[in-house]
Amino acid sequence: MSLKKNITISQGVVLAICTIVGSGLLGLPGLAIETSGAKVAALAWPITTLISVPLVLVFLKLSLDVQDSGGIARYATIALGEWAGTAVTFILALTFMLCIPIGTYMGSTYIQKILGLSESQIFVISVAVLSISTLLNYFGVKPSAWINKASALSMVLLVVLFVVSNPDLLSAGFSAYSQYVWDWSDVSVHSIWTACAILFWAFLGWENLSFGSEEVKGGPFAIKLIFLSGFIAVTLLYGALALVAAGAHSESLDISGISGMLGILNGNPLAPIANVLIIMIVIANVNAWVFAASRMMYAAGRERVLPSFLGILSKNSIPQASLLFMLAVYVG
Repeated sequence: MSLKKNITISQGVVLAICTIVGSGLLGLPGLAIETSGAKVAALAWPITTLISVPLVLVFLKLSLDVQDSGGIARYATIALGEWAGTAVTFILALTFMLCIPIGTYMGSTYIQKILGLSESQIFVISVAVLSISTLLNYFGVKPSAWINKASALSMVLLVVLFVVSNPDLLSAGFSAYSQYVWDWSDVSVHSIWTACAILFWAFLGWENLSFGSEEVKGGPFAIKLIFLSGFIAVTLLYGALALVAAGAHSESLDISGISGMLGILNGNPLAPIANVLIIMIVIANVNAWVFAASRMMYAAGRERVLPSFLGILSKNSIPQASLLFMLAVYVG
């Protein structure tokens, strides 16, 4: 039994968005401004977008040539041999085991602050988010796709809320950008590179789409459309966020710290709506990473690189064994 081709183009696009855009979208704009200044941060956004294009193209090409749930590990095997595939598998497994819990913990701090709970409850929230994300994937692509679609819509609505709460933000952002573009001569390469290094984290995750390439239905055309549409959607979302951040800074609004862009909604009656949207975004981001990890672990079990029970599929062709195993590891 093998993985079924259940991922449609629309599901693939929202998976791409949820994989790339996570809870960090609230903190990174303010962090870049704090570190490098508003002008440098504003100029770094479009530059970072361009820098990410080769990353997107590389994994698009690889996903077209090798549609395998092993993803990067499979590419390494083909290029350099079994030893390379095994090495990359162990590196990826360790990365997922460490980084998914850390990313979940970071996202859970938003939920903890939103719910007004003590910091000691972040662990409980993290376990709950990981369990929900695992269950969504456990029952197939469709339940997972629904939460991803809701999250993608939530990201758009969140940016809209920022603008609605302060209608002058976009015009202030455009004005700030116009000024920065014409007044860039005093910006050093070092400062731009520092800001790009921070913002580049916002564009990571394209490599994880390769783990789902085996399940995409529609062939090469569908994979191309998923990558292209996903990149356009992510670029537009981050572009709007960059404008809002520039406008918020010019309006002297506080967008620093862990709460980041939520500072725009301080004391605003729309804040409770934003809180619900953020919880949805956190769950969907973790959901997308749990999906990628389970496919990689399944492929490793199928190839006997890791214990073979990880390569067992359910009657519905879902790698439930790898999902449950990884959940236990995350919680541990």
